[in-house]
Amino acid sequence: MKITITPTTKVVQVRQPGGGEVEARIWEGSFEGATVQLWIVRVAVPISAAPAVHEEFARRLKEQNAPTADVAAIPARMIL
Repeated sequence: MKITITPTTKVVQVRQPGGGEVEARIWEGSFEGATVQLWIVRVAVPISAAPAVHEEFARRLKEQNAPTADVAAIPARMIL
């Protein structure tokens, strides 16, 4: 399976099973013509990657889109 995703500016607090909360950025994407939402808590490049890769990743990670209406209003089924 392959999903193409893009980060949005929307950040939410997600409750953890043992208590407490963690911040997650909502990413939007597509899978075989369907739209998907991903609530991503962490994303990183392997430490073994070249410094130039780390720099490019950090720079491009700052590129974010405004969320679509589907993400702006979080569906009840996504609330834990």
